[in-house]
Amino acid sequence: MKRKMTLRGPGIKVECDADQIFPSDPGQGTPVMVELANGETATWSCALSEGETVDGTKFSEAQFSWLNSVVDQISAWCLHFGA
Repeated sequence: MKRKMTLRGPGIKVECDADQIFPSDPGQGTPVMVELANGETATWSCALSEGETVDGTKFSEAQFSWLNSVVDQISAWCLHFGA
């Protein structure tokens, strides 16, 4: 499994970066980020729980549905790298 992985959806992408995992300080780093085409971002957990970016832009129904469709793939990546 690659240490860095990018998944692309409808006007949205998820970027996973194992270099952002700090086992001795779990609160540090952002190993999984969601980014809209306009550059707005959210952490993976906030994207799924809040359905919006840090700036408050709501994900479209298609984007939120796509995010939910890749949960298993992201979870497997996180489990593999200990995120």
